[in-house]
Amino acid sequence: MTPKNDTIKLKVLKDYPSVEGMLHKGDVVLLDKKFESYANSSEKIKVQDMMGRLYIIEGTYLKRI
Repeated sequence: MTPKNDTIKLKVLKDYPSVEGMLHKGDVVLLDKKFESYANSSEKIKVQDMMGRLYIIEGTYLKRI
């Protein structure tokens, strides 16, 4: 996932600890456009931060920017 037209930017609404590391409130992450419908669901989705690290986070912690 790279910041192209096939990804959307999301903002983390609340600190989210995971085994991959900590996503802090206000961090910007990328999501493939084909998974856009999962962005506001309670399902866990795989996102990528701006440094390229992958995280698995619940969609309720994300907001589209």
